[in-house]
Amino acid sequence: MKNIDWLAIADKLNIDKIYSSEHAKRALELIIGEEAIVSAVDYYIDLKQHSELARLVLSIITPISAMNRCYQIYINDDNIERKRTAIELLRIISDKSVLKWVHEFLKNNDESIQIWGAGIVDYLIFRNIVDIDECKSELETMKQHKNEHVRELYKSIMGNIK
Repeated sequence: MKNIDWLAIADKLNIDKIYSSEHAKRALELIIGEEAIVSAVDYYIDLKQHSELARLVLSIITPISAMNRCYQIYINDDNIERKRTAIELLRIISDKSVLKWVHEFLKNNDESIQIWGAGIVDYLIFRNIVDIDECKSELETMKQHKNEHVRELYKSIMGNIK
């Protein structure tokens, strides 16, 4: 096991003296390495043996490189099952930066991608990663969505808020 250069990590993360769990997650991402993180995403997307373990590790760390890899798969992969699985994984590893993609998922022709995209909003609100005001636009789209399951998820979210 290698020694960790905590000064270099803190410098790379632009940390002075105030630390947070988000800093710790980003530090873990640096320690593990982007290549290993992306590999874990691919391992899960390919549904290899024990891929659920990779999914759970990614859900704890919520690495930015994993979010980006999921989006790359969604954009570039021709296999609809891989696209669906990428958005399903993205749902549980998201931070608020992923909101910028949600409208795209909700507009997708595939109903599963629409539902997983709505699930991202649900996850972010349920985990208190975003508040209701930060995703008003996404919620409005969900409220009026043609997909009944997306509308139902909207109702569930709003019912849990009140």
